[in-house]
Amino acid sequence: MGPPALALVVVAIHPGLAGRGPSPGERWALPPGGRLRVGLRRTDTIRVSMAGGVLLGGHTAYVFERAADGRVFLVHTGHIGSARVAGSEGRGRSEVAAGDLVEVLTVTGELGVGLRLVADA
Repeated sequence: MGPPALALVVVAIHPGLAGRGPSPGERWALPPGGRLRVGLRRTDTIRVSMAGGVLLGGHTAYVFERAADGRVFLVHTGHIGSARVAGSEGRGRSEVAAGDLVEVLTVTGELGVGLRLVADA
């Protein structure tokens, strides 16, 4: 039996981004070997528009990568901004476990987008 099915689910969004990006409850599957990109570019999977001075940290600021063995990593690709993974600062490459909350912060340190990694039944 292979690794469990995992998805990223939006659980929170900055009020300045409401209606201009993902909405709470939206979800994206993350299969083994898959990648989900969070950022401003049209090609980003989870696209967050820059609005009302809310900036997350660059164009494609974060990439969720799922290894063939099922482990998931958050990679910060921007030169500004930060994230918290399960309450700890996520810089560089951080492992994310099912159930963890990933808080993508604005450059001013506010919650931009809250994403939870969930196991799909």
